Amino acid sequence: AFLDVYGQFVPQVAAPLADVLSPSLLKAMADGANPNSIGGLDGWLPAELRHLPLFAWEMRAKVIALMVRQPPFPSVYAWVTNPAIPKESDPKGPLDFRLLSIFSAIYRVEAKAYFRLVMDALRPNLDPSLFGGLSGRESGEASWDAMADLENAIMSGDSLVLASFDYDKFFD
Repeated sequence: AFLDVYGQFVPQVAAPLADVLSPSLLKAMADGANPNSIGGLDGWLPAELRHLPLFAWEMRAKVIALMVRQPPFPSVYAWVTNPAIPKESDPKGPLDFRLLSIFSAIYRVEAKAYFRLVMDALRPNLDPSLFGGLSGRESGEASWDAMADLENAIMSGDSLVLASFDYDKFFD
């Protein structure tokens, strides 16, 4: 349906992501995984992936390139478990639980690698006032900017309004 309406605006590129994930990048993403995080339905634990040699990631990079060129991706990539974790020690109902999405460990490594490539390309173009989810940028920096704006407004007698959005409940 989407492509029927907007397909003329979607560029046709043959397997643009087929050969972009290097074995060293995949290994770095696996090595950086939390060794205590839970595995997904693919049967791998992140701690196990951290111990794979570079040769294993060389073979995986070839498999990824094949998957990109000849879809579909493995169905295990769409298998996500959703355990309900209690928010409180004595939950009373469904709203007292937080659902987590646990993807396969292999998928998480590959997704991190793609994300790293995309972010490395986008980072120079991101506004300096963006902080969330960006390594090397702390939201505390926004507080310093807000305090400086407040101080400047007070000293100059100008009116100033600051807004802060907290998405805590959004993610619950």
